[in-house]
Amino acid sequence: MNGRVYAMNREKSLVAVETEWHGVIIIELLDQASVEMGDPFSWDSDLDDGPQRYKNLGTGLTVSVLVRAHMVSKSEVRKHLSL
Repeated sequence: MNGRVYAMNREKSLVAVETEWHGVIIIELLDQASVEMGDPFSWDSDLDDGPQRYKNLGTGLTVSVLVRAHMVSKSEVRKHLSL
């Protein structure tokens, strides 16, 4: 699956990744990865929760994440990121 960083809460290490088929996925960064708005990501699982490995296609680095929510609408992103 592929997506792009849509929104972020850097203080809480939360990132919203917009996908083509499953709305927005909310992930928590588990390591000190450098992630920027618009960064493209790729990962293996469509709708798996819990710990995952996502590849930042912009930097080429693989980051450890915790998947928090799937199929979030854009109107609910702020709530999930606690912005």
